[in-house]
Amino acid sequence: ADNPFPISTVQQLATLAGQVNEGGVFYYNPSDGKYYDNNAEGYIAIANMAEGSYFKLMNDIISNHGDVASCAGVKQSDWHYWDMLGTLSHPFDGSFDGNHFTVSGLLVRNENATDGTGFCGAIANHAVIKNLGVVNSYVPGTNATGGIVGEALGGTIENCFFIGTIETSGNYTGGLVGQMSVGTKIIASYASATISTSGNQLGGIVGKILNSPQDCELQNVYSSCILHGNFQYTGGIAGENLDAGTVFSNCYFDQQLIDCKVTPNPDPHSMAAGTAMPTTAMTNGTWAPTGFTPAGSGQYPYITGFSISN
Repeated sequence: ADNPFPISTVQQLATLAGQVNEGGVFYYNPSDGKYYDNNAEGYIAIANMAEGSYFKLMNDIISNHGDVASCAGVKQSDWHYWDMLGTLSHPFDGSFDGNHFTVSGLLVRNENATDGTGFCGAIANHAVIKNLGVVNSYVPGTNATGGIVGEALGGTIENCFFIGTIETSGNYTGGLVGQMSVGTKIIASYASATISTSGNQLGGIVGKILNSPQDCELQNVYSSCILHGNFQYTGGIAGENLDAGTVFSNCYFDQQLIDCKVTPNPDPHSMAAGTAMPTTAMTNGTWAPTGFTPAGSGQYPYITGFSISN
C-alpha cells in the first residue's frame, strides 16, 4: 500500500480496466506508467484480477466532455465508451484509491446486455474502492447495475459517491451498488442520481442484498437519488434485503425524491432500512452524517476531504 501504481490519464485507467477484464498476470512499467501483457526488464508483475495490488488516482480524470449524464445513451462522435473495471468473469480484487479526485464523463458500455455494470462491473472479496467520486456519468444496465459497482462479491466501498444517471431494463439497481453479498461494506458514501428501471429491486444505495454467511454492512450513507420504478421491491436505501443480519447504521434517504408505485409485496427488511428525511432537513446547511461536511443551506452534505463543488 506504500507504493501504489499511479493513474494519471484516462488512457491509463482504460488500459488497467482492460487488463483486469482479460484475466491473467499483467505488468506495469514504472518508466512510462503503462500496463503491458508481456514482461520485460524492470517491469512489475500484477496478479490476476489485480488481487493485492494498489492503484491510486493522481488527479481528476475526464473521460468525455459535455453533458454525459443527460445523454440517454446517445454517444457523440468524439466520446469513448467505458468498459468497466472488473467483470463477473474477472472481478477486480485490488485496491483503488481515488485520492479524493473524481472520474467524470463516463459513458458505460453495455451493448451486450451483460450483468454487472458500473464504474466497476464486479469486485471480489479483497477489493477496496475508496475516496472516489464518479460524476456526470451515464450507466445503462440489465441486472446488477450501480454507479460505483455493479456486482459486489464482497469488498469495501468507502468515501465514494456517484452523481449521474442510471437506466436499467433488468433487476438489482442501486445508486452505488447493484447487488451485494459476502460481507460487502459501504461506508461514508452517497449517491445523487436519477435512476429509472423497468425491473425489480431498486434502491437509492443498493438494489439487492443477498443472504450469505458474512453479513453486509451499510454505515453512514445517504441517498438523494430520484427513483423511478413501478415494480416490486423499492427502498430509499435498499431495494430488497434477503439477509436479516445486514447492518444498517446511520443510513438516510430523501423521501421526497422517490417516484415509485407502492410495491405489491414490500420487503420488511429493505423497507425498514434507513431513515426517511425531507429535503429541507438534509439540505439545511448543518446536517451531515459521520464522515461528511455540511455544504451550506440548500445543498446536501459532501464527503469530508472532497471539494464542496463536487
